Amino acid sequence: MKKKTVSVNDRMQRNYRYECSEPIGRNFDPEFRPELSPAEMLRLGVFGGKYMTDCKGEFPASWFDRAKLATNGKDPSLNYFGVDASQPLSEWRRKGWIHPDDPRGWFQWYCRYHLGRRSPEEDARRRDFTINGMFFDPPNDAVIDFVGGREDLAAGIVRAIGDPAQRFAEDRLRLLRAIRFATVLDFEIEPVTWEAIIQAAPGITAISAERIREELVRIFLSPQRVRGWDLLDASGNRVGVLRPHHVERAEHDEIDRALDQFDAACVSTRSHSGEHERTSLVRQVETRQ
Repeated sequence: MKKKTVSVNDRMQRNYRYECSEPIGRNFDPEFRPELSPAEMLRLGVFGGKYMTDCKGEFPASWFDRAKLATNGKDPSLNYFGVDASQPLSEWRRKGWIHPDDPRGWFQWYCRYHLGRRSPEEDARRRDFTINGMFFDPPNDAVIDFVGGREDLAAGIVRAIGDPAQRFAEDRLRLLRAIRFATVLDFEIEPVTWEAIIQAAPGITAISAERIREELVRIFLSPQRVRGWDLLDASGNRVGVLRPHHVERAEHDEIDRALDQFDAACVSTRSHSGEHERTSLVRQVETRQ
């Protein structure tokens, strides 16, 4: 596609320009799987309708068809759930969640990304972990690293990029991805990242069963599966993802029994003699979820 340059001059940003190099709503990073488009979020009254009311010209007019926008200040009644679900911009600044390119915060970033803006640095800062935020430049045979991934890879550390709480709020599946990386690679999870995983664990049930299953199978089929189980347990994610509220009632009891057996085996058996039994139980879970 032909690249498009967007010029921005609004209340919060002057003389800013960016280039859209991808089609609208397509060719996202493989790790980025948004469930709602900007247009859908605007129709749901995101931020009480007080968002982008002064910069609509930057984005397609179709995004604002049926959008719930406030005429004056923020109006929580416009929110789909009828609640005030946003924090003041000053709080976002205090926590370091605002990037200079996007002074309105994450939704502005998402709208521009959805519109087609791309850059290696931008993609890197929105990925999950430093060891997963590097790029390879084939023409120059070089690794591009904006987030300290090489150092963490050498040290065997799983560390969230930027603020861990924000990374996990963007996609709760990252809670399981952190545990999967630590399990498969035999890495340690950085303390601040680990604490954020524990704090965010109750939200894991919002993730679809299909996405959860993909991560669990990789954890359970790893040679370090016992450590993976322990990390799931210690972080508070085990009950949320392994008690099968995602499946039909007819499958519930059988899966629950298999998981209870797997739980007991992982706690009581740490020797090679129990490896075959644990593998068998893991495969029961894999085939029934």
